[in-house]
Amino acid sequence: MAKFRFENLRIYLLIQPQTISSFLHFFLNPFKNFDSCNALKKKNIGCENETNLIFITMNIYVGNLDFRVEENDLQEAFQEYGSVSSAKIITDKFTGRSKGFGFVEMDDNESANKAINELNGSQLEDRDMVVNEARPRKTNY
Repeated sequence: MAKFRFENLRIYLLIQPQTISSFLHFFLNPFKNFDSCNALKKKNIGCENETNLIFITMNIYVGNLDFRVEENDLQEAFQEYGSVSSAKIITDKFTGRSKGFGFVEMDDNESANKAINELNGSQLEDRDMVVNEARPRKTNY
């Protein structure tokens, strides 16, 4: 499986080696969210069968979390709005204690935007969450 990163969208590809050059040509052109081999065929990109699926997920920042909130709690809060790929609480590398924020990846942009709008400012463990679309990490160079 090849992984490519495009700002705050994480794209997972299951493609055969002979379609990589065609995909790179397609990737450099503007594109919309798509979910199957048929979308690639419309752009004249080779796709042998429906096992070549493409999934686009949205990464969501969740801040102002109580230090007792665990990844399962975060995942449960977001699953009400759609399928959650992953939920990660950021911890201190020395103490292992939560830093009070985390990230959730959702499979569908519509459900992710709905979750952002409805959960921003809502309470989890008696704290008002800050929920918004994650921005790319800044580099120090």
